[in-house]
Amino acid sequence: MMDSSTGETIERLCEFCNGITIETISENGHMHAPTLEVVRKNAAFCRLCKWITNLTWRSRFSNVDSAVEPPTPTREGPEFGNYKLCLVSLGSSQYQNLVRFSDAHGWTFTMSLYFYRLEGAPAPVDSRVPTRKVLTDTSSNHSFETAKAWLQQCDVEHDCRLFSLPALTSSSPLPGRLIDLRDFSPSSPTARLVETINLPAAITSQQGFYTTLSYCWGPTAFYTTTLCSISDLSISIPFDNLPLTFRDALQITTRLGTPFIWIDALCIIQDSLQDWQTESAKMPYIYSQARFTISADSSPDAFGGCFNVPSSAPLQHSLPNNPLVITPKDGSTPLFLYHQPSSLFEVPAPLSIHYSPLSSRGWTFQERILSSRILHYTSEQLFFECRREFQAEDGTHHWPTHTETLPGSVTNIYRGPRSKFNWYMDVVEGYSKRKWTFGRDKLPALSGVARVYAEKFEGFKDGREGYVAGIWTVKPWYKAEVNDGGSWNCGPEVEVGFGLAWRRREDGVSDPDRLDGARQMKEEEWLMGNGNRNGDGNVPKVTNMKRNNTFSWISVDGPIVYQDRYYINGWMVDPPPLEVIGWHVELDNPLDPFGAVGSCSITVKGLLKKGKMVNRKCEQGHSSWVVSVEVSGLGMVDAGRMVPDEDGLVAQGEFEVWCLPILKWNTSDLQVLVLFQDGGDGASTRYRRLGLMTARTEWRIKGKCLPCICSICYPNMYWDALVGEEERSLWVRIDPTEWFKEGELQDIVIF
Repeated sequence: MMDSSTGETIERLCEFCNGITIETISENGHMHAPTLEVVRKNAAFCRLCKWITNLTWRSRFSNVDSAVEPPTPTREGPEFGNYKLCLVSLGSSQYQNLVRFSDAHGWTFTMSLYFYRLEGAPAPVDSRVPTRKVLTDTSSNHSFETAKAWLQQCDVEHDCRLFSLPALTSSSPLPGRLIDLRDFSPSSPTARLVETINLPAAITSQQGFYTTLSYCWGPTAFYTTTLCSISDLSISIPFDNLPLTFRDALQITTRLGTPFIWIDALCIIQDSLQDWQTESAKMPYIYSQARFTISADSSPDAFGGCFNVPSSAPLQHSLPNNPLVITPKDGSTPLFLYHQPSSLFEVPAPLSIHYSPLSSRGWTFQERILSSRILHYTSEQLFFECRREFQAEDGTHHWPTHTETLPGSVTNIYRGPRSKFNWYMDVVEGYSKRKWTFGRDKLPALSGVARVYAEKFEGFKDGREGYVAGIWTVKPWYKAEVNDGGSWNCGPEVEVGFGLAWRRREDGVSDPDRLDGARQMKEEEWLMGNGNRNGDGNVPKVTNMKRNNTFSWISVDGPIVYQDRYYINGWMVDPPPLEVIGWHVELDNPLDPFGAVGSCSITVKGLLKKGKMVNRKCEQGHSSWVVSVEVSGLGMVDAGRMVPDEDGLVAQGEFEVWCLPILKWNTSDLQVLVLFQDGGDGASTRYRRLGLMTARTEWRIKGKCLPCICSICYPNMYWDALVGEEERSLWVRIDPTEWFKEGELQDIVIF
């Protein structure tokens, strides 16, 4: 059934849920069912009881309609109303009031459910139920007045300017050009391109005298600045020739009282490499010094515009049947209840931002991080994001600027000694999921954030020294050594190994070890055939390998992952010896020391052990790349499965690889780079990276090491789970770290 006034779905509710009113939920809480068993039974037809059931026994799930079987309740009060729903605040203005489900014995569970009422609906004066405003579209006067209020509040109450990234000084560079809107009006949209150096100091010395635009270019060409057009644009920019997103951005800027705007397509000469190199190197300062950034989230290209269209169902949410409408029997104020499809601290942003076209593009990643204040123009409504809070125009959505979120990455930069781990976990992992028109843009599109991190790291005060193709290599790195007793000493940080311990992640694969290595793509990208004899067998020769900088995550397309955060917090123990002793970097743009690179290499000192790798199939036909090494007293043993860096790895029979242990986590499991020898200059041997292997501790029969089991047939299982107790009694634990200590400590050049 539909509510004729709101267009919301009204569903059947149980007697306990249907009795909720704004008065009861605002005061001491609404008395609910007498037992948990009643709630569970009512969940068969009552959506709110179903949400309570799911959220109470499964705190993390994405589908509110998923089936869940809660445990048998241990507390069942005899009295009606033994359980109740009430609003609870987490003690910060950042968060909306959540719903708590509790009983008379003190057991409570706070759920990511939120009540609200419509604007104008009657409510007690002290009601804690927030009001949801009825919206039209983001070009309305209401939207502009709301945006003005947000900016003014941030100016007065927040310290967002102190979090400028990079840190701003009097010598911080300004954009080379800006679009002058001082004579702009809706009836006479006059704009022109000006050289910033020619503006009076009274203007350029003001903080935030221009805005910036973050948008998707899209595949279709549009009006830009070129060497031929720049003279004409300095006189007048033809407003009607601009794509809709640009025209909207100019109107937003002027209506919010800002006289200038920076748009890359117009402020950078698009057919001048020199101008692009000069201006792109200023990118981090351009966004951090802006008054605010206009984010055209919903448009897939420059023609979609910033504003949304009037909504026929302004209360509609992204989730089906969400929100839930509760109409009290007495005809009092209807209540709306909605659910966030994740735990509170993991909701990265409103869905209309998180899944927007803009959030999929590589260049916009750093634009959002570097901007201290953003107005998000989405398909749903207008949002405001600053360093301190996240607000929505309808007045009900509040998302925390938590460290797990993209804007929360700013906070992580100030966290101290673990900043390099934050670089890999918070920045690189998320950034690798983005898309680029040109792969060579990966580093330039992240150079601003890299510059920020360099400011915070000791040893980087004078430039990029030690930043090699997205990997930090400069001291203070911890140098571990093999002591006299044969064990590996551990220091406070294991940053070298951690930075190199990335692995490719395929879509839909939650466990990176469960990759099917049989996928064969383009043989021209990776081709392995029979080669010359080398050592003790026929070793295939790698030919036509197009990947450069194989040690770095930038060498692969698609998302990459590092180890879980828990391994940072004290679980990385007893690391293998690994020391960075040198690197080589070829910069494409000398003006941007954190930007695009040519051929690079990194030289490390570590334990290198020869091995064999083969593409092995199980009885079900699943393939995986298995690496074997020779161990004293055991012969050749399976060390583990390698996750290849690229699809299309083709081989015939066994071939020789080299194993470099780089990181140890948990108690014994070891992260190992699998390398392929690719010549040298006489002084040192050069290697290319093939992939990452986890050498896991397993129970093995005395005197014999069993082969790797198929990770597809037996996900997350080992041999000890496949045999009986009697057989297990004959086994001993094998620590693979001991195998690699038999390797030779040497200098290794990876390129």
